[in-house]
Amino acid sequence: MSLPQGFHWAPLYFGSPEGVSVLFCGGVPVARLFEKVGGKWFVILDYHLTDAHRQRDCSSFEQGRAGVELWVARHCQRLAQDVSRIEQLRNAKRRHGRE
Repeated sequence: MSLPQGFHWAPLYFGSPEGVSVLFCGGVPVARLFEKVGGKWFVILDYHLTDAHRQRDCSSFEQGRAGVELWVARHCQRLAQDVSRIEQLRNAKRRHGRE
């Protein structure tokens, strides 16, 4: 499945041992896959919302990734609006810090 424009998979940071496990909208992570002990997986949806994370179990990394991509297809407009607000706040903080 192709992702909506502006969304992409990448590691959380360069050299991350988890590999490509985070879905970004622009520069903001919106979903993240984690491996549990024992090889099972789970995903945190709405990763960018500190007070509204949602956790879902996955049967495998591949199934988790496919589920996240379906979730993004359904919620891409809201996610893009959330990220826009986050980026506006970041920019305002940067401007305020320079004054």
